[in-house]
Amino acid sequence: MADRRKREIVEAITELLKELIEQDENTAGAAEEKKETEPLEMLTVKECAEQIKGLTENTVRQLVKQDKLPHIRSGRGERGKILIKKSDLYECINKMTEEKAAELGSQWHSSGRVITTDCGKPINPGTVTKWFYKFVAENDLPDICLHSLRHTCATLLLAAHTPISAVAQRLGHSTSATTSRIYIHAIQSAEAQAAETLHNILPLPSADSLKKEA
Repeated sequence: MADRRKREIVEAITELLKELIEQDENTAGAAEEKKETEPLEMLTVKECAEQIKGLTENTVRQLVKQDKLPHIRSGRGERGKILIKKSDLYECINKMTEEKAAELGSQWHSSGRVITTDCGKPINPGTVTKWFYKFVAENDLPDICLHSLRHTCATLLLAAHTPISAVAQRLGHSTSATTSRIYIHAIQSAEAQAAETLHNILPLPSADSLKKEA
């Protein structure tokens, strides 16, 4: 009786294991099939910078230039738009972080940021400010503060007729009205330039030509 009961238990366990193995194989197959059919998510340089806090468009372009970040171009030659697979972006950043961590060992601090000190800690904002003032002095530039670059960025974008909503988003303003109020001088200048451009494209008839028509 005891031996028979043991055989029944062993058979039941065997059947259960078979079912679990089949379920695992089916799940893995479905996941692999989904992975193969799932469309790739491609990002522009700007979208890459928006994906990871602290990552800049310039850094992305440098990684592409150094062949550290796989990419394709949507157009012809070097002027085509750079497109990067999202998974490749994260893989590249993680690899760079792991290499630095391996180099420093226990001295590495994992802060989860892209722009850090040499040991991985977040950079003190005051350090960046010191770098900027040193750069201004060494290059004989006008005595401006770091925050002035923000205003320069907004003014240049508006002068290039960038939509006010896009400028507001880049500056982190909650509404476009805030941007319009702060940069009204730049908007008026851009509008005057636009009017002059239109005048040059469609010149008004001269007074002599109007007299002849009359």
